[in-house]
Amino acid sequence: MLHLFYGPDDYARTEAIAALKAAFPPDIAAFNITLLEGRGARLADLRTACEAYPVLHDRRLVIVGDALK
Repeated sequence: MLHLFYGPDDYARTEAIAALKAAFPPDIAAFNITLLEGRGARLADLRTACEAYPVLHDRRLVIVGDALK
């Protein structure tokens, strides 16, 4: 599943991302949530993060901040 949050409403975007993060139990969140900075992220980094298998959960969350800048 792919979610794209774009637009001038920073508050709504932040809340939507926080809700996605909250779906992971705190003890395994560090293993299944990857944060990439859009300016410094390479395509290979994004691909690796997206293709990694989840650890003790049924899904992973990959967040790319400022991907369009």
